[in-house]
Amino acid sequence: MLNLNFTPFPELRTERLILRQMRAEDAPEVLIMRGDEELTRYTGGPRARTIEEVLAFIEKISRFIANNEAIYWIICLQHDPKPIGSIMLWNISQEKQSGELGYGLLHGFHGKGYMDEALRKVTEFGFGTMQLQTIEAYTREDNARSLLLLKKNNFVQTGYCSDPEISPKEGERMAIYALEK
Repeated sequence: MLNLNFTPFPELRTERLILRQMRAEDAPEVLIMRGDEELTRYTGGPRARTIEEVLAFIEKISRFIANNEAIYWIICLQHDPKPIGSIMLWNISQEKQSGELGYGLLHGFHGKGYMDEALRKVTEFGFGTMQLQTIEAYTREDNARSLLLLKKNNFVQTGYCSDPEISPKEGERMAIYALEK
C-alpha cells in the first residue's frame, strides 16, 4: 500500500537545494518556466501567458497535493528562495505502485548538476516515504539532457509512446524510462 500523505508538505533538502511547496509569490518565476517555449516543448502542457494563468495552475497543483494525488516541488538554491525549476511525482497508481516523474529547469541553471541532485532526492522520497515500486519518466527522444539524466540515475528504457496528448506532433515519440525500487 502506498503512503500518499502530503500534509504537512514534505520539504526536501540536498547539499545545494531546497525542494519546497509552490506558493502564489512564485508566480513571476513560474510564468517564466511555464511560458518558455523550449521548456514547455519538453515538459508538455500549454504555455502560460499571464500571471492569472499561473495562479490558476498553482491553485490546481495545490488541490492535487491537498488530495494526495500528486506531489510537486519548486527547486530553489539553498541561499535564494526564487524558483530555478520544478520536479514532481504524478500519475500515481495504487494498483501498480508506480508514479511518473516530471521535471524542468530554467536555462541558466542547466549543466550544473542541480536536476541530478533534485532527481536523486525525489526518487529517494518516492521509494522510501511513498513506497513506490516503480518510477517512470516520459521524455522526448530529442531531449538529450533528459535522456542523459535518466540514464545516469539508472533509469532503463522500457518502450516508446506516441500518445498525441503527450507528444502532439505527428510522428513524434516519447521514450519511456523506468526505475525499479
